[in-house]
Amino acid sequence: MRSEGFTLGSDQQVRVDIVRSMLDGKMAGILSGAGEASCQLCTATHKELSDRELIIQGFPINRYITDAIQLFGEIEDSHSFFSLPSNQRCNITHEPTSTINILPASPLHSYTGIFKWFNLLIYHLNCGKRTWSPTSLTIKNSMIFVRNLIEGKTGMRIDQPNASGGTSSTGSVARRAFSCDSKYIECVLSVVETEHKETLSKLHTHLSAILRIINSDRIINTEVFGDLCTDTYLLIVDSLPWVSITPTLHWVLAHSEEILKEFNLGRGLKSFSEEGSEACNKLLRKYRENLARKSLFEDNAMDIFVRLASESDPVLNQFRSSLVCEMCGEHGHTKRAKCCRDNTENRLLDSSIDEIVDSLIINS
Repeated sequence: MRSEGFTLGSDQQVRVDIVRSMLDGKMAGILSGAGEASCQLCTATHKELSDRELIIQGFPINRYITDAIQLFGEIEDSHSFFSLPSNQRCNITHEPTSTINILPASPLHSYTGIFKWFNLLIYHLNCGKRTWSPTSLTIKNSMIFVRNLIEGKTGMRIDQPNASGGTSSTGSVARRAFSCDSKYIECVLSVVETEHKETLSKLHTHLSAILRIINSDRIINTEVFGDLCTDTYLLIVDSLPWVSITPTLHWVLAHSEEILKEFNLGRGLKSFSEEGSEACNKLLRKYRENLARKSLFEDNAMDIFVRLASESDPVLNQFRSSLVCEMCGEHGHTKRAKCCRDNTENRLLDSSIDEIVDSLIINS
C-alpha cells in the first residue's frame, strides 16, 4: 500500500502514506531515536530556537525517521556513533524503533504545554528573576504565591498534584485560562511589573487565538496564520530574550502553519486531537484496579478491552442517561458549559480574541 499503492476506478492511482500522530514528546523520542532533540520535527538546536534570523526564515520540517535510520546504519559500531557530538548525529540517542515517520503535533497537549510555560513565565516576572530557572527556590516561592492568588480569585487549581497522581493543570483548565476566564488574566497582570503588562496581555491574546485555530476543524488561511505565529514568536524573543523556548511552544509557533497546510489540507488539527484517548485514562485505571482479573497480564488486558468495547457500544449507549442542562434544558451538557455561562466580562474578553480567530478562518 505504501510503496505500490492501488488503482481507484479506471485511471486514479492512490498511494497510502502512514504518519504516526497523537504522540507526546516522550513517545516521539522513543520512536524516532532522537531523545536529546529540542524538536522532533526539525534539527534545530536549543540555542537556535531563540535565533531571531532563523525565526524569520522559518524552521522547515526536516527530521525524518528514514534519515535517522540511514545515519545510524552508516556507522556499524554503535559506540563510535554515540561518541560523536550530538549535533553531528542529529541528537540521536538510540536506534529508531519505528520505520514510519511521526508527527508529534498534539492539539490537547499544546494547550497544557503552553499553559505550563505561560505560568512559569508569570512566576519569573513576579519575582523579578531574569534567568530561566524553573527549579530555583525563588521561583518555587513565587509559584506558591501566584497559584494561591489565582485559586482564591478564580477557583482554578494550577500546578498542583491531584488525587489521581497527575497534575491539576489539565486541558480543561488550560482552555479556561486561554479562552473565556477574564479573572485569570486579571490575576496574572496584577502580579507583574507595569512594563511587562502590555506584552503579557498581547502574548495571552495571540496564544489564545493560535491554540483555538489549532484545535478547530475549520479551513484556515495558513499564510495569515503563519504571520501571526511568527509575530508571536518574535514578540517573545524580542521582549523576553531570557525566556527558554520549550519544544511545545516551538512546534506551535514554528511548525503549526506547515502542518496545517501540508498534512491536513489547510484545516485545524481537531481530527488529530488525543482527547478521546486521554479521557479513557480514568476508565483504564478503574477497570485495571477494580474490574479486571489479576491472575495474568493477558487476562487483565482482555478484561479491560471488553469493558472499553462495551463503553462505546451504540446499542448499550441508547439505555444510558444523558446530561441535561438545568439552565437551558438542552441535552448533552450541564450548566457549567461555556454556552450557558452568563458572564459579560468573559464575552468582552472573547471578543478581542474572536476578531483574530475570525480573520484567520476561510468561510466555506
